[in-house]
Amino acid sequence: MPVYAHRTDQASQQSSQVDASQGLADFGSNVERTDEVEKQSVQPTWFEEVMSLVSKTTDDVYAEAGQEAAEAVNAEVEQPGAAEAQPAWATEEDDATYAPKGKMGRVHAKHTERLADGIELDLGMREKDLEIFVAHYAKHRARYEGVSAKTNIPAKLIAALHWRESTGNFNTYLHQGDPIGKPSRNVPRGVLFYDWETAAIDALSAKSGIRDNVGMTAETTDTAAIASFSEAYNGLGYHNKGRPSPYVYAGTAEYQSGKYVRDGVYSSRAVDQQLGVLPMVGALGGLETPITEADRETEWAKVLAGSTLLRKGSRGLAVEALQERLGKAGFDTAIDGSFGPATRRMVMEWQRSEGLVVDGVVGKNTSAVLG
Repeated sequence: MPVYAHRTDQASQQSSQVDASQGLADFGSNVERTDEVEKQSVQPTWFEEVMSLVSKTTDDVYAEAGQEAAEAVNAEVEQPGAAEAQPAWATEEDDATYAPKGKMGRVHAKHTERLADGIELDLGMREKDLEIFVAHYAKHRARYEGVSAKTNIPAKLIAALHWRESTGNFNTYLHQGDPIGKPSRNVPRGVLFYDWETAAIDALSAKSGIRDNVGMTAETTDTAAIASFSEAYNGLGYHNKGRPSPYVYAGTAEYQSGKYVRDGVYSSRAVDQQLGVLPMVGALGGLETPITEADRETEWAKVLAGSTLLRKGSRGLAVEALQERLGKAGFDTAIDGSFGPATRRMVMEWQRSEGLVVDGVVGKNTSAVLG
């Protein structure tokens, strides 16, 4: 099965609806919640069933999209029925005022801080995933817009949530990615619908309290608002740890590693292999924040400034820059963007040769010597 179809982060949510003043009752996630809801175990047969559906659906997307998928990101996104095609990576102004209350206010403030310098893409192996997603949205836009009209949530965001939950599989629940047509096994358990639209409306309506607290409408392009709703939809485990959520940021320079691998179990070394919501919505022109392509030197500058720390398990362009510099210093290692055992060993050997603390970690001080 293709790597892009491998779904590693099934999010689950509570289905109880809350009003705008309550707003926080449904912050649960089967994988990423902390103590908001009781921990649940995943049934052993569930993964095989969902992966079978996801594999078939993703293969169908390839077959239907053809060459359009490979050209979609760099060309205009086909939008049947629209007056004009929306160019990928375009931004849309949003003059609305967003001032969430309570915990969502703190979530929104954190996203605003992270997005202050814009969004830098660091797609890596996810580049093909993004191309396929854009082609998928072009083909199924009407379905997402239909659900948007019933829930007052942006269609492009709904498509991104759907991709996170089940790689755009219309035979699964938007709630948590379980197969449609049988009672769901993951939180919310016992959901039973027979068509995707009705199920999706139910899943999103259960989040109406969060939507209203954030101030989101179907026309919202405010990036922090979209990021805040997406994180709450998946669960606030990452926010509670002060870490960027891969559900939101994977595929950008903001995210390097860290993932809930099962209920209540967080690994700082695990790396989410899916696309985050922001790169997907941004590829459809649905964000206000400009998006740029990250490069090695801009990411290495963050290490020099002390805002990024590289260690075993880190990934991305900053690691490539480190590996390149190690090679020039005579400590060769593959330039693959993965800070694995070989890279750590080279870092430690180089640190020893320079009389530095030999800890295999590259921060502000170590990087300054490396150049």
